[in-house]
Amino acid sequence: MPQLVNSSKSNEQWNAFISNPVIPVKKKIEFLETVLDKAPMDDITKNFLYTCTENKRLAMVDKISAKYAEIMMASRGEVPGTLTTAYEISAQEEKEIKDALKGSPLIEKGQKVNLKYDIDPSIVGGFILTIGDKQVDMSTKKRMTIMSDHLKHFDWSKF
Repeated sequence: MPQLVNSSKSNEQWNAFISNPVIPVKKKIEFLETVLDKAPMDDITKNFLYTCTENKRLAMVDKISAKYAEIMMASRGEVPGTLTTAYEISAQEEKEIKDALKGSPLIEKGQKVNLKYDIDPSIVGGFILTIGDKQVDMSTKKRMTIMSDHLKHFDWSKF
């Protein structure tokens, strides 16, 4: 299913086809049947796609899949997280971060963080850690912004 979701994001023709309300559901199902017969997918996934098509929700497959993945993560006691750094981190740094998160107050006891890594050179240094709806911004960019704000509002007349 991830392949199909990714193709719907990158293929404009596919995206136009699935989101076009003028194309009858029957035609969409016929098309899906020809495509899915060749695809290495299990019957549950195929039936899910047919059901989405019949209910005029095929264009929402990526959102439905993402929500399903989120629900499955929660059922396993996992919480999504993202670590953004200015550069790629080493395997040792990754291990240290994961070890530090085990006892972190950002996650509840028994939960496991399913951490993704992003690289954003604009943060200059440090990191931004997002876990669920909580965020810790320890980036150099954030610190520079705070310092700049302090300097703008500093009363320089006393010097």
